[in-house]
Amino acid sequence: LTDIGSNAFANCSSLSNIYIEDLRNWIEMGGLGLYNDNDIHLYLNGELITDLSIPNGVTRVLAFENCVDIVRVRLPDTVTSIGYRAFYGCRNLNEIQLSSGLTSIDEYAFENCSSLISVEIPDSLTTIKDNAFYNCKKLSEIKLSQKLTSIGKNAFYGCNSITDIMIPDSLISIGTDAFMNCMSIRNIYINDVAAWLNISYENDYSNPMNSRCAKELYVNGKPATHLTIPEGVE
Repeated sequence: LTDIGSNAFANCSSLSNIYIEDLRNWIEMGGLGLYNDNDIHLYLNGELITDLSIPNGVTRVLAFENCVDIVRVRLPDTVTSIGYRAFYGCRNLNEIQLSSGLTSIDEYAFENCSSLISVEIPDSLTTIKDNAFYNCKKLSEIKLSQKLTSIGKNAFYGCNSITDIMIPDSLISIGTDAFMNCMSIRNIYINDVAAWLNISYENDYSNPMNSRCAKELYVNGKPATHLTIPEGVE
């Protein structure tokens, strides 16, 4: 089997167990694309997958939506993209090792991964798309890429365990409500005041300083008690 058509298993509301023999083939097909909230138990050669290692050579990861038994994920350095809803609803996922060549985390990739605690994003990453980490309630540590240029709408919505965030100088735009309901944010760290002020924020909750909780802005590791606006900032 090399292809499963769109909506082939739509409305199969009782489907819960899926058995596969070739992990690479499953990923390249993109899974079943159920797009529902069934708890899925995925078996590889008869064994339930809990510790997932993506095969070397895979470049784009999909196909693990609502796989509730997955606890750990390891990506090889060949992976450049984590696709649409790739790990959506994997509520027991608590550890992920991202690839050093990753450039994009797509829409809903980790939405509702409510056990995910920390993510270290490699410096190759340039884009975090809409809803990527939506409602990751236990996510407390997030290290952003120093090449990151855009954060999509709702990207960290409801990540109410994040306390500190470092904003890279490369960041150009942050989408609507990206940090909405991030009620534990206390400290924002930046290096370049001009770069910080030139970020395009789509609304109040795009800016983590407007989370209604952030207390301190740090510039180059020091509290911003006296702030000089650089020339050229509009």
